[in-house]
Amino acid sequence: MKQIYSQPPSNLGRSHTTTTPYCTWIAVGMVMWLLVAPVVANTTRYGNDNAPCMTTDTEDNNLTEGINFLTGTWDHTVAVANHVRMPIFVYLFMPGVPDCKTMQTDVLKNNEVGALYNTRFICHKMNIHSAEGMKFKNRYAIDQYPTLLYFTHTGALINRAHGHKNAEEMKLLCTQSLILINCSATSATPMAVSYSGYTPANIQMVSPPLHDEKMKKLLDYQLLYENGNVSPAFLYEYAYILKDFSMPNAYVVNQYLDLVSADLEAIEKNAQFVLDFATEVNTDAFAWLFTYQPTYAALVGENVVNQTLFKAMRYTINKAASLQDKAEYNSVMEILQQWENPKSEIYQLELNELYYRTQGKWQDYSHLMQGKLSKAPFTQPDLLNRAAQNFALHIHDKHKLESALKWVKAAIRQQPHNYNYYQTYAALQYRLGNNKKALVICSRAVKLAQKSGGSIDYTAALYLEDLIKSNKQLPTDLFEY
Repeated sequence: MKQIYSQPPSNLGRSHTTTTPYCTWIAVGMVMWLLVAPVVANTTRYGNDNAPCMTTDTEDNNLTEGINFLTGTWDHTVAVANHVRMPIFVYLFMPGVPDCKTMQTDVLKNNEVGALYNTRFICHKMNIHSAEGMKFKNRYAIDQYPTLLYFTHTGALINRAHGHKNAEEMKLLCTQSLILINCSATSATPMAVSYSGYTPANIQMVSPPLHDEKMKKLLDYQLLYENGNVSPAFLYEYAYILKDFSMPNAYVVNQYLDLVSADLEAIEKNAQFVLDFATEVNTDAFAWLFTYQPTYAALVGENVVNQTLFKAMRYTINKAASLQDKAEYNSVMEILQQWENPKSEIYQLELNELYYRTQGKWQDYSHLMQGKLSKAPFTQPDLLNRAAQNFALHIHDKHKLESALKWVKAAIRQQPHNYNYYQTYAALQYRLGNNKKALVICSRAVKLAQKSGGSIDYTAALYLEDLIKSNKQLPTDLFEY
C-alpha cells in the first residue's frame, strides 16, 4: 500500500504478521490424505491400557448412529486427542435454542456425518451454561448458537462456524478444517488413526471423494498460488475462494491491492472488493476504505462506508478483548480518534463497552457506562438496555443500579413494546428489592412476547419470574436463555 497514502494514519494497513501465507503445501499426496482420512475397519472401544479412557455418550454404545461425543471434561478430551494425535471437534449448544434442537436431531445423528467425524476427530459436546461452557464463551467470544469449533490435537483453535448446518455443510467444514489443521504450524505430522486411535493395521485407505467442485477449485488455486501464480486476476478470484471457505485471506488481499495502482479508476473498479474484505483494521482493504472515504461514499453511499468501517473496528476490538491484546485495542482507538465522523463519540463508547464486557472487567465497565450514560444524552435504546442488563447481573452498588434503572426506562420510552427491555427492568427492580413490582413487570414482558405470535423465545422472562418467586440470586447468564 505504499502508493495510496498521502498522509495515512500511522497504524493503518497490514500487520507485519499477516503478510505471508499461512501454510505451504508439502505435497499433493498429503492433501489427498486429508480428504481421505482414515476409515475404520475394526477398532476397539478403549485401545491399549496406557491410553486415556475413551467413552462416549451415545445411547446403547451404538457407534454408528451419528457423531460419538466423548464424555468427561475438556482436559480429558485434549489428553485423549494428544494420545491418539487426532484433531478435536467441539459442538457448543444452548438448551432451548431451535437451531441447536434441529442440529441435535437431524444432523448430529446423521450416519454419514457421524462416519466422517468419528474417523477424523475426537468429538466433544458442551452445554454453554456449564462451567466449562462459560469459560469457552468468554475465551472464544461466542455469542451465537450452536457454535462449531475445530482444534488441533494440542487444543489450538484452527476453525469455527456458527448457526445451523446441514449434513453437506458439516462434511464441507470437516474437509476445510482438516486442510487448515494440516497447514497449521501447531499441527503434528498426520497419522492414520481410528476414532479409538490405535493399530494402523486396522485402517483402510480409500480413494479421495473429490466430488465437490468448490473444494476442487480451492485445492487447484492453492497449488497454483504456491507455485508462484500471483497475477492480479488470479489473486482477485483466489481471495474470494478463500472467503467462501472462511479461510485466512488477508495476505492474498494485500498482495492484490499492492499490484493495482491507487488511481481513481482502480478505486472505483475495486470498490466492492474493498468493501468485502475490509473486515478488520489491520488489512490493506480497510486502509483503502478509510483513506478514500469520500470517494467510496460517492460510489456506494456514506452509510455503507461508515457501517463497514465500524464493523471492522468492532470485530478487531472483540478479537483484542478475547486475546487480551491491548496493542490491538489501542490501534483501533487511535484510528477512531482520526475518524472525522459525527458518531465518533457513540462509536467509541460502544467499542469500549464491548471491550470491557467481553473481558468481564465489570469494575471498568461500570465506571465507563456510569460516567458516559449519566452525563451525555445517549439515546440508542439497545445500548442503554445492554448496559442496564449487565449492571443487573454484575454490579452490586445500589446507586449504580438506580442509574441503570433510568437507562432502561429511557429505552422503554423509545420502544414501549420491546419485551426484552421489560425483562431488564424487572431484573433491576428485583435487584433493588422491589420483588412485587418486579413480578408485575416480568409478567408484562411475557405478555408482550406472546403478542408477537410465537416468534420470540421468552424463556429468560419465565426463568426470571421463577427466580423472583423463589427469591434466588440472578445467574450471570440469565439473558442468554
